[in-house]
Amino acid sequence: ALRDVARLAAKQVDGILVASHDVDQILKPALNKTRHADELPIVSIDWPGYSGYSVLVDLQMAGYQATRHLIEHGHRRIGMVTFAVDAQNVTPVNTGYQLALEEHGLAPDTNLVARVPGFGIAAGMEGARMLLGLKSPPTAIFAIADMLALGVIQAVKAAGLRIPADIALASFNDIPTAAVIDPSLTTVAAPTVQMGHRAMEMLQTLI
Repeated sequence: ALRDVARLAAKQVDGILVASHDVDQILKPALNKTRHADELPIVSIDWPGYSGYSVLVDLQMAGYQATRHLIEHGHRRIGMVTFAVDAQNVTPVNTGYQLALEEHGLAPDTNLVARVPGFGIAAGMEGARMLLGLKSPPTAIFAIADMLALGVIQAVKAAGLRIPADIALASFNDIPTAAVIDPSLTTVAAPTVQMGHRAMEMLQTLI
């Protein structure tokens, strides 16, 4: 990402959209080495806390809604598969999960939180295996991203269990694949297309 942004700035582009990266701490140092970094318009997407122009979704509410959905279906022992690093666009989702549990009188259990090293299918499988291997495994799992959820599905099936009959699953993003996999994935939709449109409108205005 650093090389890509520095290369764009060196080519004197009119503006840059940055998705899911820390512009202040990671990208701006690379930009500062270029000639017109101070005048270069930047719009950040999906990175809470950025000091400049940004387009955000309520990540805490997403985690809250997914977890509440599982609670409303009678689950009291709900695991979460999340990213190992407390990134700016991960921590609010985790907080939403905790708030939903606490609001319904359920004490958060660190044993039910599987922190994995990525957002892909393999990481999702790893997280699900951690949760399913507990002495008292969860009856439901919240995966903070749909790709992680796809891995959870594979791990659950490999364990000889069924979704949702044996273990329930919810996630966040609403990628197109979510509607066509078997079983179909219950997911909180992120308005990614609208966010992209709004970010581009903002960048065009700045330019």
